[in-house]
This record gives sequence, C-alpha cells and structure tokens, in this order.
Amino acid sequence: MLNNIDNNSNNLALNSQLVQQESLNSILGTSTANRNSNTNNVDSNFLIDSSDISNRALQMYEHELDVKKFTELATSDPENTSHNELVEELFSKGIVDVFEDSTIAALSTNKSLLDDLGL
Repeated sequence: MLNNIDNNSNNLALNSQLVQQESLNSILGTSTANRNSNTNNVDSNFLIDSSDISNRALQMYEHELDVKKFTELATSDPENTSHNELVEELFSKGIVDVFEDSTIAALSTNKSLLDDLGL
C-alpha cells in the first residue's frame, strides 16, 4: 500500500498546492509576500457591516424565543383555565372587551376614528 510513496511525491504534492495557491492569489490580486508582510492593511471591499449582522441575529433570536413561548402556550394543559380568571380580573377593573357588540357598534359609528382610518 505504501510502495510508491517517497519524498519526491510529497514534494510534488506540496509544489502543486503552492502553485494553486499562487494562482488563486494572482486572481485575488494578493501575493503571499504581501499578505504576510502587511497584515494590518484591510481591503475595504471585504469589510462587513457587523451592525447588520447583529440586528439580523437579534431578530432571529427574538423570533426563536417567540416560537418557543407560543409553542409552550399551544401545548399547555387544556384543563388550566387560569387565563380566564386573568381576563375576568381585567374586565372587573374597567378594561373594555373589544369584542362586545356594543363596543364594536360604538367603534363603527365613531366619525373621527373612521376619518383617521380613511374610511
């Protein structure tokens, strides 16, 4: 299995890799000497706006949290009706139920609301 392996074939493989790297560097416009001697110069074409990445990452994280929260709510115990008690407590404090017929009728005849909505 190791019959035809010697230093010469290793040198050919290494040389081939160096040739490929140099051809890639020539396409990119950089050389190995330039890259190694001048590491502080950054090509402005390769700069990335990290704030865009951070904002997108934050949005993805918040979305993931929302999905987890609503999944927990959807798969929660159907026998648990504590949310009904919370709603009743809000109504007793004077919060208006927007789905009551009288509330919907009042909103549908509210002239300033309709004007604001452009209806």
